[in-house]
Amino acid sequence: MPPQARSNAERLLSQGPGEGRLGAWIHMRALARVCRVLVAERQVRRRHNSAAAGRAPQDPDPVVTQ
Repeated sequence: MPPQARSNAERLLSQGPGEGRLGAWIHMRALARVCRVLVAERQVRRRHNSAAAGRAPQDPDPVVTQ
């Protein structure tokens, strides 16, 4: 897991959203950005591990493709 994404996720989850609708929207967008980074990193790691083990690439993660 990228160290920056992990620290951002921990910070966002510990803080909670700001005041009002705008604060909640900004918080949700920041969480979504962190999630995209973490999912992309996981996909790269899975492809790398599959290639290193000599296996064919796996089907995409069903959670990611939804």
